[in-house]
Amino acid sequence: MPFVGFGLTKVFAFPPEIAAGIILVGCCPSGLASNVMSYLAKANLALSVS
Repeated sequence: MPFVGFGLTKVFAFPPEIAAGIILVGCCPSGLASNVMSYLAKANLALSVS
């Protein structure tokens, strides 16, 4: 995901401050990705969602 954020900042030529924010948000796992990883790892999915 950070590489996608980096690619978006290069394609749309964002200012450096905005580009840094997009890349940092890309480094943080989203709720969906976290829940999918928990499901694949056979972890406690209900605990992960809460």
